[in-house]
Amino acid sequence: MQWFGIELPAKFTTFGAQMMQGLVNGITSGLGAVQNAISGAADSTVGWSKEKLGIRSPSRVFMQAGENIVEGAAIGIDRTRPLLRAAALGLAGATAVAMPGMAAEFPRAPGNFDTRAPLAAAPAGRAAGGIVVQGDTITIHITAAPGADAAHLARAIRAELDKRDADKRARARARGAFIDYDN
Repeated sequence: MQWFGIELPAKFTTFGAQMMQGLVNGITSGLGAVQNAISGAADSTVGWSKEKLGIRSPSRVFMQAGENIVEGAAIGIDRTRPLLRAAALGLAGATAVAMPGMAAEFPRAPGNFDTRAPLAAAPAGRAAGGIVVQGDTITIHITAAPGADAAHLARAIRAELDKRDADKRARARARGAFIDYDN
C-alpha cells in the first residue's frame, strides 16, 4: 500500500463515483432520443396498419367489429339454447319445490294483505282461470241409444273436452313468453 501511496484508494473511489455519474448522465441525456424513436415507430406502425387495412375512419372498423361481436353472441346463444332451456326448466322445477318453504319464511305483518272481495265475479259458465276465445261455446245434443250407459258417455265427453281445453292452454302458453323450441 505504501508503494501505491495513501491517495490511491481515495482516487479509485472518486473514479468509480465519476464513472457511475457519467453513466447516469448518458442515460438521462439519451432518454429523449429513445422516446422519440419509440414514438416514431408507433406512429409509423399505426400509419402502416391503417394503410394495409384500408382504414379511413377508426369508427368504421369498430362498427364492423361490433357487428361481428353481436353476430357471434347471437350464434353462440342460438347454439346453446338447449342448455339454456334445460337450465331454465331446472330452475323452474327447483323453485316450484322450494316455494312453499320459502313462503313460510316471509314475515307477515297484519294488515299487509288486501282481503277485500274481487271487483267483479267471473262470468257465469266460465271456469275459474280459463281462457275464453270467441267461438268457445260448445253445445252438444246427445240422444243415447236404448241400453247405453249415459253416465259412461258423459264421462267420455267430459274427458275429451278437458283434453281440448288443456291443448288450448298449451297453445296459448306457446304464444307467450315461453317457447318450446324442441317441437
